[in-house]
Amino acid sequence: MRPIITTNPPEPVTRRQLRPIDEPLTERQREVLATFAALTIEVGPTVRALGAALGISSTNGVSDHLVSLERRGLIRRWANAKSRAYVLTEEGKRVARGH
Repeated sequence: MRPIITTNPPEPVTRRQLRPIDEPLTERQREVLATFAALTIEVGPTVRALGAALGISSTNGVSDHLVSLERRGLIRRWANAKSRAYVLTEEGKRVARGH
């Protein structure tokens, strides 16, 4: 009997389900976005600086918030950038200002 070969690998299992992007931001997501905007000058803050400002000691926890905001189109990641890779989108700036 030949093994079954699929062309689409299974979806990776994440440790928690991400909210659909059409749901409103949670209060914590709003706080992360506002802090991100406040710390952004020309480029986004480091993950550690953002974590320190938010009281999050785990860089993985900060990264989870950033991924969620990126999925919603509020921030974007520069390709091939390692440090300070995220920047606010125009929509992100609008939401951060509370409009």
